Amino acid sequence: MALTAAQARLAHLVLNRFGLGAKQGSIQRIGANPRAALVAEINRPGIADITTTGLPTYAAACRLTDGEWHATNNVKNLELKARVTKALQPEIGFVERLVMFFSNHFSVGIGKEGATRPTIGQMERSVIRPNVLGSFPAMLQGVIRHPAMLDFLDNSSSVGPNSTFGRANGRGLNENLAREILELHTLGVGGGYRQADVLALAKILTGWSVVRGWEAELGREGGTPANRGQFIWRPQYHEPGTYTVLGRAYAPDGVMQGRRALAMLALHPSTAEFLAFKLIQHFITDKPTPQQVDPVAAAYRASRGNIKSTVLAMLNLPAAFTAPLTKLRTPYEIQIAMMRATGRRYLDSQ
Repeated sequence: MALTAAQARLAHLVLNRFGLGAKQGSIQRIGANPRAALVAEINRPGIADITTTGLPTYAAACRLTDGEWHATNNVKNLELKARVTKALQPEIGFVERLVMFFSNHFSVGIGKEGATRPTIGQMERSVIRPNVLGSFPAMLQGVIRHPAMLDFLDNSSSVGPNSTFGRANGRGLNENLAREILELHTLGVGGGYRQADVLALAKILTGWSVVRGWEAELGREGGTPANRGQFIWRPQYHEPGTYTVLGRAYAPDGVMQGRRALAMLALHPSTAEFLAFKLIQHFITDKPTPQQVDPVAAAYRASRGNIKSTVLAMLNLPAAFTAPLTKLRTPYEIQIAMMRATGRRYLDSQ
């Protein structure tokens, strides 16, 4: 049966607002009920998984930390090709858009050396994808403990001034990761934190580090060939004491001091509002209203940070399927849309 004009328009909206663009025949295949097709894709088991063979495990990616450039760049290219291949597979691609959204939310730059370059793709596969329709608190914990993030925001070299190592070597605190957690990853700029909270969280996160290549090779600071590039808890780096973040005190408890602070931040009301606003702004409109944000944030709070519940609440907004298509694609999304539309890959050696 031929689609009506209204059905075709709605299918076009779903494929471009929530997906990665139409493949040949997509409008006809989902046009009878585009909303149902969108929800069915979300509910499909394993929809976020990448099954490409030959991609490195956590340990294998970490072993490339501080390694030769061509080896780390080769891994980066393999990860990118697997990501593109995955983006071409689903009919709509909404879950892939969510993966991109949260990878950007926890932005890590590919150009930084150390642990970041060889492990950034592995972080997306092992932390973002398994949690993209699940728990945001689990995603936050996994990202912040991952070498790609710890090295990118320099927490691997953050040392408490009053720690054993700090007193002996005159090393100091780095606030980069703590500030980004509060400003970009959880509460948002207007989320109610102050500089004192940034400083307290930075102290709590001292000791969350990465085994550098030379440490693994020389057996220094807990490094071994087996844990090269991996997350390591270094009590000798940790600033001792009890610290207060957003009015809540966190007593000394090793690595759990930081994990408890992150758990609180993940479920803070400001985090719910910030993520709801960002999701609506990303997918629907540049200027979300309180009437749009409130039910989505409420779903986040009620589900204790379940992303799928939060996203389904966004899809229940009247504007989700009625607001005009005014959002611009990123250059990456344009390239993916072109490949999907033509059925051809435009990658080297593909």
